[in-house]
Amino acid sequence: MQKISVTAIKRIILSCLMIASIIILYRTYNKIFYYTNQNIQPFSNLTYHVSKSLDIPDGIWLHRVNSPERAKYFLNSFSGFEMDIYYDDTKNIFNVDHDNRDYNTTLYDMFSVIKDRKYVWIWLDFKNLNNANKEKANLRLNELISIFSIPKEHIIVESPAIEQLKIFTDDGYPTSFYFTPPSGESWREKMELVRARFYASGVTAVSSDLCHYDIVKAAFSNVPWLFWDLKSYNRRNILTFIAGHIRRLLLFNEPNVRVLLVGEQKILR
Repeated sequence: MQKISVTAIKRIILSCLMIASIIILYRTYNKIFYYTNQNIQPFSNLTYHVSKSLDIPDGIWLHRVNSPERAKYFLNSFSGFEMDIYYDDTKNIFNVDHDNRDYNTTLYDMFSVIKDRKYVWIWLDFKNLNNANKEKANLRLNELISIFSIPKEHIIVESPAIEQLKIFTDDGYPTSFYFTPPSGESWREKMELVRARFYASGVTAVSSDLCHYDIVKAAFSNVPWLFWDLKSYNRRNILTFIAGHIRRLLLFNEPNVRVLLVGEQKILR
């Protein structure tokens, strides 16, 4: 049997390493830029008449902070928290939970945790904002920020209900349109209607999953963007984790990106 020379073995090892490196680089590249794979034609420019400017520092905020325990644990790690709220008009309270389950946690409880940390900003994902509850909800939120001396400028009220956000915008809160792209063959025509509603509303910003980055950029090119990117903090996969950090650095070179929500697995709620 013919023996394989040392040089040949080295070449084989080197070739394997090169192939492995190419595969790793390719996979990392795809993980970094998973949100930019759509070829979407830009929409026409519309004038952006904002009622309330978004005067917040650009930064990484924590997604789904729906318990006092989670808020306390991460209080010194993030400049902002996102919370899911449902307004209960029978009790005049905001329940805090993503699915409105009975955890007996209210926005009063959450504000009690952060009241002494004036640098913490709050993103409120208002799940059930509507015409029937918007006025009472606005009054209750005003009461809460007065009790805990939280500036309105530190709270972003978010909802897919564009017109109903107006009461919060007019009252001095930064607001954000929770955007989910329309679907179907006529999606572009539907987008024009959505854009017309948004640009006429005075709402401060647009918020969406980072996977919708391309369409947000094409449709709302002159608007502040708030994204959530729950792939950024996946510590179980080293490539995903590294790609998430690179992605964050790249995104904040984009002037429209103001906030990026990330996930953390500890003390979920």
